[in-house]
Amino acid sequence: MMEQGVLNRYAQDLAWRSYADQYGTEAYVSDRENDWRRHIAYRQAARWSWNKLGRHVRRVLPACVVTLIRNRYPKQHDADYTNFQDV
Repeated sequence: MMEQGVLNRYAQDLAWRSYADQYGTEAYVSDRENDWRRHIAYRQAARWSWNKLGRHVRRVLPACVVTLIRNRYPKQHDADYTNFQDV
């Protein structure tokens, strides 16, 4: 299910359009494609695990899921990953 629902490019494109409509986000920046694909993959994994969480409801994704997503969509620039932050 991770491959089809979270990591699949077509599923991510659809999720990005939904996200952009909901939050008024502009089109993704093509030179940072891995960044937005990683962001959407995290969101999709959370939704798949817990359904819709709500604005300030956060959960930590399992390390195996985070590793899988980071390996698929690594940082394209020299920077550290931002780990989970409870807002």
